[in-house]
Amino acid sequence: MGVAMELGEEVVLLYDGGKVGVTRFSEALVPEASPPLQRVVCNLPWKDPNGEVLTKSEVVNFKDNAGLTKVSLIVFRQEVTSSACGRVVHDLFEYLLSNAPIQSPGFSLVVPAISRMPGSVLNMDTGNNANIYAAFFNRTSEGSGNLDGLPKLPSTFAVRDGFLAYVFHYVHATQLPTLVLVSPSTEGVTAQKNESNEVLLALGDVVGRQIGLTCSKQELNHVTSLIPLASSMEDDWRRLYI
Repeated sequence: MGVAMELGEEVVLLYDGGKVGVTRFSEALVPEASPPLQRVVCNLPWKDPNGEVLTKSEVVNFKDNAGLTKVSLIVFRQEVTSSACGRVVHDLFEYLLSNAPIQSPGFSLVVPAISRMPGSVLNMDTGNNANIYAAFFNRTSEGSGNLDGLPKLPSTFAVRDGFLAYVFHYVHATQLPTLVLVSPSTEGVTAQKNESNEVLLALGDVVGRQIGLTCSKQELNHVTSLIPLASSMEDDWRRLYI
């Protein structure tokens, strides 16, 4: 996959199919420690068989004063075409297994997502975080982190996105400790526009508490324009894996 780099014990995977949803967390999640962690952004180049750099993804590392990475965000800013999902996620997990401290007792992969869920589930009264559901896989304990008693993701939840479906498959195959946080999407285009920031902020707050960062409402609102999937990016994935 190209460049090797050290990842932190907390790794957050940000993918939203090019809709500029949870990927906004890469800007909105900021250090709360004093002195603050240093934010270092690196490109992860994806290369074709000839070594030519194609579509890029980002890794945002938060490092302490000693240069140790505490938290890492892996960001996919564009949609991955369905025919390329399997190979892309395979390479992603090879990178994780090679560069993350997966043997550390404190290691965990965090995957936030916004997805449609059955109305019967949404009627549950679960308090302030009623719109966020959690699922734990492998060694991740329900007692860890600051999840404020979030309800469990229902077993009937269906993953509709091909990329995330492959991610969950590899989570089971590799046995990486993983926390999945899902916020239901709002029905209707107008409602989505009005509530998108509110939904993202609530989800970002939970993600931030879990990894020791703060979700900044100001930074979240700063990224407002949608970035469509460029044809050149789709061509890049095709050249890589199709």
